[in-house]
Amino acid sequence: MYCMMDYEFIRRDLFDDYEERRVWCVLRYSQSIETYTMIVQYFHFIGPFLVNLIPAICIIVYITRLKTIIRSQFSYQQQLLDHHKQLIISPILS
Repeated sequence: MYCMMDYEFIRRDLFDDYEERRVWCVLRYSQSIETYTMIVQYFHFIGPFLVNLIPAICIIVYITRLKTIIRSQFSYQQQLLDHHKQLIISPILS
């Protein structure tokens, strides 16, 4: 992640505030860098979410198919809706 945000070090400016006796670190971005930052942040948020959610859905579908073969009295949709809610809720909450 550090290599994706290298431009932050280039764009940092330090300003001395003599009145409050502080040094402020200010970042000045162009519009293209702001857009790039937003895309990178969304990627770092959505990527892990999808990595957790897609396997959970695959596991649910696979187990439901197996249960449908074993327990023929219940339909596929009924078994799919009744079980494995925790596998979907877990990636959403994390």
